[in-house]
Amino acid sequence: MTDRLAALLPYPRSVRPQPGGLQLDAVTPITAGPGAQGAGAAVRRVLAALPWSAEPWPAERGAAEPGTGSGQSPGPGPAAGEITVDVDSSLPAEGYRLRIGPSRVRLTAGGEAGAFYAAQTVRQLLPDEAWRAAPVPGPPWQLPCAEIDDAPALPWRGGHLDVARHFFAKNVLLNFIDMLAAHKLNRFHLHLTDDQGWLRPDIIVMAWRGAGIARRAAEAGHDVIAVPVVPTYFDYAQADDEREPLAIGEPVTLQDVAAFAPGALVAAWPGQAGRRLVGTQFQLWTEYIPDGRALEYMAFPRACALADVAWSGGPAHSRGAGRWPERLAAHLDRLDAAGVGYRPLDGPRPWQQGGTGARGHRAGYRAADVTAHLDEIARQRGMS
Repeated sequence: MTDRLAALLPYPRSVRPQPGGLQLDAVTPITAGPGAQGAGAAVRRVLAALPWSAEPWPAERGAAEPGTGSGQSPGPGPAAGEITVDVDSSLPAEGYRLRIGPSRVRLTAGGEAGAFYAAQTVRQLLPDEAWRAAPVPGPPWQLPCAEIDDAPALPWRGGHLDVARHFFAKNVLLNFIDMLAAHKLNRFHLHLTDDQGWLRPDIIVMAWRGAGIARRAAEAGHDVIAVPVVPTYFDYAQADDEREPLAIGEPVTLQDVAAFAPGALVAAWPGQAGRRLVGTQFQLWTEYIPDGRALEYMAFPRACALADVAWSGGPAHSRGAGRWPERLAAHLDRLDAAGVGYRPLDGPRPWQQGGTGARGHRAGYRAADVTAHLDEIARQRGMS
């Protein structure tokens, strides 16, 4: 997909393309307005981490750290734009407006979080090379001109990782968190408590036993995170396919995740109960996830779909003019540039397959059967 505005993930509330483009480079000035110093710092933090083009001409214009906006432009080379950052308290804390014109980006956010997510949107509008770890030679990067208004539907959008069963190195966890943040997920639920690990109490209702349990918890006055086994338990295999590696059960598919509509759960909830649904997250239990590569394989691209539905509250195909398959395919090019070992849409690569050894595919719990069993338990308890 060549239309980068159409390939945003999660897809914003409103995207209005405009004619023209804007060039950004390593010394593009970033200016924070009154009271927006924190928001400006959030934008600089995202852009400074990008591998700006290794063409020789930016160095001739001053030795500024990429994305810091601290350099001037006295030397030769194409003229770069400007980024201005302001705060508008009438916007939601995680909301933002982007006005990308031929000479500048005007970024207005509800707070630091909104500015951070606006910068992530800018990153997605840049070439895929913006997701690499190191720069490569090439022309300066261009942004398409557009007007974008955005804010999340749900305040809790997360990912859960169990480290009680398998140990993950610090760099694996930090890279994983960075990738969640790049998808505008804002909660990392690190599971430490288990019979195979340490004691940590939960303080919010994780409604994994279905919509009935979620509703009763909300009616009882508890905040609720909707985490039904199907489609949020990513320790289940991604397809009913002998090539898949060993998993707890099968399948929770990418299509299942993309069709999830957490916001629709509250339509029939009475009174104030609907206000108690605060979000959703995916779960990665690690009985059969031994290392970082296996973690990436089981998480992505299902986490991309979860990020999209958590941001909007509705199914992924309902946003972006109904072009979910094309948006996801374009986003996988970004993950390729980032070196993420995701599961391809047509099945695992040879080195990702379970093979015939200890990680070979074996029949496990059927996700649909587990869901039916949990629904029956919820029904019986509701009658007692």
